[in-house]
Amino acid sequence: MRHTRFERGSETARPGFLALCRVIRDPSDPARFAGDADPRRYRDWSSARPALLVIEALHQFAVKAARAMHGEPALMVPAQLRELALGRVDGYPRLALAGTVAKHGDGYRVEVSARDADADAGAGAGAYPAVASGTVFVALMPARLPASAVPGERP
Repeated sequence: MRHTRFERGSETARPGFLALCRVIRDPSDPARFAGDADPRRYRDWSSARPALLVIEALHQFAVKAARAMHGEPALMVPAQLRELALGRVDGYPRLALAGTVAKHGDGYRVEVSARDADADAGAGAGAYPAVASGTVFVALMPARLPASAVPGERP
């Protein structure tokens, strides 16, 4: 995915909604995704630390990639972030995101990484310094209660 072009998608969000990243599926491998994020647009949102926006970008990337892999509308939430490796985050760098999606039980497991797209790595597009990586487990929320569920009773 060395020559991935990022184009403005049809993603729309309500004003004020934190829409950090865009996600593009690799046409040669349907389980691979690329994306980008520009946390600088949201620096006022995160008064605590830029690292919060990096973690949010990992979560959003994982959910959007899992939703694309799922192939139909569904409510999905990031359930767990495991094996997080978070490097030093200086300021609000633009992020180059990449990941792979695999079915995991009723949801999806997304291996995702974020690299600093603003840093001068000197070795080409694939050599941006790592900012963060981890595994995000994305839960698929049920669309409705099963027909056997009776209101007021516990399962």
